[in-house]
Formats: sequence, C-alpha cells, structure tokens
Amino acid sequence: MPDLNLYVHKDYDKLVDIVKTDYQGKFISTIRMEDLDKKSKYQIFLNEKNYEPINTEIDVNINDQINIKLVRRKLNSVVWDCSTPSFGLYVPHLTNSLAELPDSIQKKLAAYLNDRLGSNYYSRTLFAGGRVVDICRLHKVEPNSVNYKWPVHNYYLCFSIADTLGGSMAMDSTGKVTEELSFPAIGHDSSKDKIISRKKAIKIAKRNNSYDRKTEIYFGYDKKNDCFQWTFRNCKENGMNVGCSILHIAAHTGEALRTSRTTGIRSNFH
Repeated sequence: MPDLNLYVHKDYDKLVDIVKTDYQGKFISTIRMEDLDKKSKYQIFLNEKNYEPINTEIDVNINDQINIKLVRRKLNSVVWDCSTPSFGLYVPHLTNSLAELPDSIQKKLAAYLNDRLGSNYYSRTLFAGGRVVDICRLHKVEPNSVNYKWPVHNYYLCFSIADTLGGSMAMDSTGKVTEELSFPAIGHDSSKDKIISRKKAIKIAKRNNSYDRKTEIYFGYDKKNDCFQWTFRNCKENGMNVGCSILHIAAHTGEALRTSRTTGIRSNFH
C-alpha cells in the first residue's frame, strides 16, 4: 500500500517519527537514542480516511516482521478531521466512539446536544470522531505547553448532520461545555430548522451582484449570528494581486448578512 502516513508513538501519546510508505508499501522509521527506553512501549499508528484506525505494538529490540491488517471503513461511516490545535510532540487519544468516554461525560453531552439542537436535529446527528487530552500528561511530554496563550480542553468532539456538514465543540474534564458546538441553537429557535436551497441562495446572490459561473459557493456555520449560512466568494486576479469579494447569506431567512473583501498576493507555487 503506497503513500500511507504512519506514525511511530512512544507510550501511545508521544510522537517519535512520521513516515510514508513508498511505492512498494515499505517504510523505514528512525527512533533517536534519547527516545529509546526499555521501560516504554512503542506503537505504529495509522489513521487514514479509508481505513479503520490501527495502533500496533512493536518491540524495537526484536528484529522481526510485523503484519498489519488494513480494514476498510464502512461506506456509510462518517469521517471528519476534528479540528484540534497542535500539541507539539504530545498526541491526544483518538476516539471514534462515544462509548469510550466516561459515563458522566456521555450523559452531559447527550443533554447538551438535545437542548442545543432540539430532538429532531439531535436524532439526525452522528458522532464523527474526537480527541481526548490528558492535560497532566501533556505538560510532561511537552513542558512548553504550560505557556500556551490559549485554553486547552479535555475533549475535542466532532459531529455531523446528514453525513455532510461537520461541526466541532469542546468540553472540560467535568463535562462542562467550553466551546459551543458549531451548529445553530435550533432547540432555542425553531426558525433555524429551515434552510433555503442552494438554488434560492444563488438567486439572492445574483440580486446582490455576487454570482457568476466562477463563483465559489460554501455552506457552513456563522458563529457571530449563530446560524447556517451560504457564502459566495468571487475572486479576481491582477498580475500577482488577488482580490476577493464575499457575500454571506443567512441560510434560514435568505437575508444578506454582510459583505467583506480580502486581498492577497498569489503564490508562484502551483
């Protein structure tokens, strides 16, 4: 299997090396002397989109062949890259099942989602993966983490609706929500249950002179207005300079929320 990203971990949560298999499916990893420890365990970790995650123990003291069986994910499985900040050499625990979380966390999470999304949307929401951070262990593996200028959460969780739209949230060790789920609070405002079609959104963008055949269209969440939104992005190049005009439309009402502009310089790399 060529071009697979493999990670070598120490004691499951310290990154030792990252390698990619060659065209024959082979790879060579290097463990530095300072990372070798007879009391520690080492693992090969794989988390490719099309395969179930693998965390295989390896014995660095034995020169032996290791067979790794790849299992394809089910066609209807949801895979989102649950956005998590970088923790240096510390690797948070990856979870693809809510059953792996403590019972108290599961109960508080269920109550929160039911309240925020309402019973209808909650029943259609799927868990799409997450990461669990042991903050004490983080400080030990990555001492500089005590100087982070941003908060570290214990649980980074991702969810999806209808197998298409992904949203993330965070909780602390007690189950308190520390970052709201990036879906509207539909349970508090039933009008946000309705979403205008892409076709109707395009008509609104045309009336605002913000649509042609080259327009990029996105659907996502607007935290400021706590709503889903259609976004229309139009960019023009003038030499190396690039200017973009962006229209944001509330997906529930069709209201043009705001327009914005961005400018930049096009890269020479393609």
